[in-house]
Amino acid sequence: RQEIEGQYLWSPKTESNGARSEFYNNMRRASPGDFVLSFFDQAIRYVGRVTEFAFTAPKPAEFKEAGSYWNKEGWLLPVFWTRLEPSIRPKALIGVLGPLLPSKYSPISPTSGSGNQKAYLANISSVVFQTIVTDAVFDRAALERGGANSLTFEIVNEQLEDAVERQIKDDRSLDDTVKKSVILARRGQGKFRANVETVERSCRLTG
Repeated sequence: RQEIEGQYLWSPKTESNGARSEFYNNMRRASPGDFVLSFFDQAIRYVGRVTEFAFTAPKPAEFKEAGSYWNKEGWLLPVFWTRLEPSIRPKALIGVLGPLLPSKYSPISPTSGSGNQKAYLANISSVVFQTIVTDAVFDRAALERGGANSLTFEIVNEQLEDAVERQIKDDRSLDDTVKKSVILARRGQGKFRANVETVERSCRLTG
């Protein structure tokens, strides 16, 4: 719900034990223009459109204690959301929807219509998407046009770097020369990392 107001999706990069997750990996696979459905409280309440590729970002402050066991660094995917009217309950459509759902990594159970645990961002076909939204109304023009989204890569990365630099400057255990060297090194690494992430959608070694 925090993500709807903030116009984004955020997930850790891996499970808390370090294991890879197909649902978290999908954050990096999502492309600008892709449609996303938001499912919570047993209903699909919003439809969104990806506005930018995912990028590394800290866990949003508005999450507070939610997912307290997650890693603090994850993927942030900017998404423009608009409300779906009326909300759609998959359980009511499961007779038609069930056979269309993917056999693996489905976001909801094909038999009960309940959400599958850990299914954060799942890949569905255009047929599934149309089956869900066919009797609902949403602002298609606004969705195609997109909207203001302050959580761009450049802004989030700058905010993160500023916060880290403040911590370094306030560290009394470091002298001024060391502080300056660390800050310059971080800026160089951050720029290199940012350039890589805009080109590479995943690690070439680990996927």
